[in-house]
Amino acid sequence: MKKIMIFVMIFVLIIFLLIYFFHTTKKEKNVVLLGVECDITDINTSDKILTIIGAEGGREIIQQESKIDCKNLEKDGKIVKFNSSNEPNILKFDDLKQSDRIKINIDEKQLQNNNEFLKVKQIELLSKN
Repeated sequence: MKKIMIFVMIFVLIIFLLIYFFHTTKKEKNVVLLGVECDITDINTSDKILTIIGAEGGREIIQQESKIDCKNLEKDGKIVKFNSSNEPNILKFDDLKQSDRIKINIDEKQLQNNNEFLKVKQIELLSKN
C-alpha cells in the first residue's frame, strides 16, 4: 500500500513539474528598444499626432515615416527633456516642433506590426531646431 501511495505521489509530482516547465517556457519576451533617434517631419497639433522618421542609427529601425499618438504620452508626463543634471523636465506636446530631434522608447513588437500608429513608451527631446 505504501509503495502504491509513493508511486502516485511521484507521478503527480512529475505531472506538476511538466505543467510548470511548459507554462514558463511559453512566456514571450518583451524587448523595448531604448533611445531610437528620430526626426519630427510633421506635427498635427489638433489631434496631437507626430509624424517621425528614423535618424542616424535610428534609421535602421524606423525606415519609413511613422505616426505617434501623443495624447496619452502628454497626459502621463512621458514627453521629457533631460537637463544637465540628468533630471527630466516634463514637456507639453506644443513644445515639440517640426524637425526637432527626439529619442523614443518603443516595443520591438510595435515595429513588426503594421498599425497606423506606433505605441511609444516615452519621448525624449534631444535638440530643438
